[in-house]
Amino acid sequence: MSNYPVVKIPNELAEIYMAIPPLPNFPIRPNEPVKPIKAEEPKYLPPIKPIKGELTNYNSSLLVVVISGFILYCLFEVKTKDMPPIFIIIVGLVFLGSLFSIYAVYSNNSKELDMFDTSMNRYLKETKTYESTYSELISKWKESINLINKKYSNDLDTYQKILLPAFEQDLHRYEIEKLRIQTINNLIVYRNKLFSEFTKKSSNYNNHKSIHKLSKGVTEDLFFKRLNKEIFLKSCVINVTPDIDIDNSYLPDITLVLNSGIKIDIEIDEPYIGSSGKPIHYLHNTKDYKRDSFFLSKGWIVIRFAEKQIIEDVDNCVAVIKNIEIALQNFERPLTEQNLIGDIVTLKHWTEQEAHEMAFGRYRNRYLNIELTEKIRLEYEESEKYDTISEKISYLEINKSENINYEYNNGQIRNTQFDKVEKGNNFASLIKYDNIEKKKPVYKEKSIQQYEDDLPF
Repeated sequence: MSNYPVVKIPNELAEIYMAIPPLPNFPIRPNEPVKPIKAEEPKYLPPIKPIKGELTNYNSSLLVVVISGFILYCLFEVKTKDMPPIFIIIVGLVFLGSLFSIYAVYSNNSKELDMFDTSMNRYLKETKTYESTYSELISKWKESINLINKKYSNDLDTYQKILLPAFEQDLHRYEIEKLRIQTINNLIVYRNKLFSEFTKKSSNYNNHKSIHKLSKGVTEDLFFKRLNKEIFLKSCVINVTPDIDIDNSYLPDITLVLNSGIKIDIEIDEPYIGSSGKPIHYLHNTKDYKRDSFFLSKGWIVIRFAEKQIIEDVDNCVAVIKNIEIALQNFERPLTEQNLIGDIVTLKHWTEQEAHEMAFGRYRNRYLNIELTEKIRLEYEESEKYDTISEKISYLEINKSENINYEYNNGQIRNTQFDKVEKGNNFASLIKYDNIEKKKPVYKEKSIQQYEDDLPF
């Protein structure tokens, strides 16, 4: 729930009171050398020794030769006239076949032995070459291991005797500098520097005495005169804007410049327009939000008081501004609502519906005196679209035809209209000619402020 007074601080200004001086770079701890992993010893992979193949056995063929030869011998020694010739032929063929088989096996075995001898000779030669190469590999491996171990030993020695002590010294210096930077005195100096830079770049105000905003609450002059008595203010002015380009700017109700250089837009909020009862300045009001955002973007603080607070508790309203000045000078703590507002009795910010109810019950008549109560009837409505000064001057043009009770120079009173709007550099005047006595135009070259009470709208 929002309450009056409402104090809005530019984000950049609020951040100054939480800013911490930048610390030096934290020293980087050197990496301790990692013990190297021992390279794997080269594997001994000699040539594969050839395997002597198993020779074919011809014992069975030899047995057949012996038996068949014995049979043939017997057949020739014994009378063979009774033996069939075919039997002798068969035995002879078996004998010859067995002899051929023995020869074939012997021939094949001889070839196998020759091939084995060749492979064995090649193996012996390759083995001798490999032994020489492997010996060189082992020698290089041992040499690389020694170099790696030596480098690791040197790196470890450098780390322990040079790098680590240097890091510890840098860390000690860092901790000392950190404590120095974070002291209250240094924090104050740092934030004060940021504050000075902020006040220099925040928008200054520009005087436009010939322009007065069209809508004016009945308590603004009262509070303006009260603030001008305060010595803690560097200046208290009206009719100024934060921008040189006044056509696209807003006019604060009251502009304050604190001795610290901070500019404040003072807004005095009424719950409704006196002449129409239309709710204004209610909670979540888009028009007020746009207006506040404009001043905040220029580096100004915005303070909104309820009209009732100005009438009934003006001293505490002034105290709020004093509290803000004191809080801005205290760089040891953030800008909290309690620090800024102090002990003033707050007033609930009304909703649109509540503003309607206030208007119906003539809520403002309860705290305004008779003179101010009469004045609220002269308050008029500004359209939501007439926000900037250029749009407000156009509003004069639109409403110059409104009827007013005008007293001519001869004392005669008539219900009539303004004749025209005359605009110049930074001013606009409504003009009414005295057509009865044919004299100079009434209100010519007078600012809006000079005939404000005669405005019909």
